[in-house]
Amino acid sequence: MIAADQKAFGTAREWYLKSLAIKEMQSDLHDAASTYFELGKVALNQQDFGAAQEWYLKSLAVWEKNGNRYGCAATYSELGILASQKGSTEDCGKWFTRAVRIFLDAGDRNSADFTIKQLLFLYNQMSPEDKSTIRAIWHAADLGAFPEGSG
Repeated sequence: MIAADQKAFGTAREWYLKSLAIKEMQSDLHDAASTYFELGKVALNQQDFGAAQEWYLKSLAVWEKNGNRYGCAATYSELGILASQKGSTEDCGKWFTRAVRIFLDAGDRNSADFTIKQLLFLYNQMSPEDKSTIRAIWHAADLGAFPEGSG
């Protein structure tokens, strides 16, 4: 994590892969899923979108299988960021609204607000047409009024 925090993504990737080998050898799927998630973040920071998606989906499969809704929500947010960077506004909106729904259903307003801020950061960089798409997805998810301060 220190290497990733210092933006030494190649080094971070090496350490995560070493850690992952141990976790998988021990059949520690919970910790392996966390490492898959971190590897996805490293790949996303390196703009290796294919690898990021593979790692995130691998993490998501474990979280879903084990009923870890928070793990799912965190991964949905990252997939939303990935979708935005790949130019897929619809997927971006769907992933983010799924994450927000989980946090709100759990009564975790802080995590919901943080996720909304991530979405709004991306939203504010979008074209008017893409903003309209995001708003429609938000309303279809029955999350109430679209957040204020959204530009």
